Amino acid sequence: MKIKKMLLLVIACVLVVGLAGCEEKKENKKESEEVKTTAEKKEPKYQFKNNVVEMEDISIKITKVKIIKVGEKGNEYGKKPVIAFWYKTTNKTDKEIDPMMAWHAAFNAYQDNNPNVVNELNIGALPDERFLDSQSEIIKKNGTVENAMAYELDDLKTPVTLKAHKGYSGDFLGEKEYKIKQK
Repeated sequence: MKIKKMLLLVIACVLVVGLAGCEEKKENKKESEEVKTTAEKKEPKYQFKNNVVEMEDISIKITKVKIIKVGEKGNEYGKKPVIAFWYKTTNKTDKEIDPMMAWHAAFNAYQDNNPNVVNELNIGALPDERFLDSQSEIIKKNGTVENAMAYELDDLKTPVTLKAHKGYSGDFLGEKEYKIKQK
């Protein structure tokens, strides 16, 4: 009888320890899944790569770049030649975003032709009249709208560097140099 009681007591202890170990494994597995889930929820990627800027709220894809001389279509009234960028803006949120505002929030253009100062280019007139009415229209969530932007060039030799930042005063995301090609 004592042996049976002893055997039952040992079996009960083994079961209790075994169940406790299973519960610990379940907790460890649960913690591991939580860590994995948190790791999978990465911060949004902000970058400017391959003519595309990605931010949490917007995506802008540059589709065409062209130098337009004074008097040519797209720069009929300008006093300087311009570099024009055609692009598509996608609004990823419910925020009120228009294509012009999105571009200005992401990009600045420079022409490094002065050894003493940073030469940020001035914005030129809209280079494509198709966007006259749509350039300031609000883009719906997940909607994509095309637009164009131009900058006045200071010369026709020095490349233009387009720099992307996260919002108006945000982090630097990248840059791309565009060579000035003569026809």
